[in-house]
Amino acid sequence: MACSSCNKNKSLDVSQGIKYLERGTGIVHFNSDPQGATIYIDGRILTNPYTEEIQRTPTAVPLTEGRRNFVFKLQGYKDASGHVDVFANTTVNISRRME
Repeated sequence: MACSSCNKNKSLDVSQGIKYLERGTGIVHFNSDPQGATIYIDGRILTNPYTEEIQRTPTAVPLTEGRRNFVFKLQGYKDASGHVDVFANTTVNISRRME
């Protein structure tokens, strides 16, 4: 039986069905005092997927459902960290005072 969603290189083309595999997303608003902190999510620096620009506080980003660990880093201040539980179709506000 031939694979109708496989190309001739035998790799699966999931672009048409990916919406069924995606987890729900929620919006997280990140802010810090002072503002301008670099944001790390689950150990990775947060960047704009279109411009690759590093995201800094304040900003709002869509994240997939689940527990996400975050760290704010700002030169001259101690790192501020925590976690956020993201749920589909919800908005969460996260704010940290940098010391």
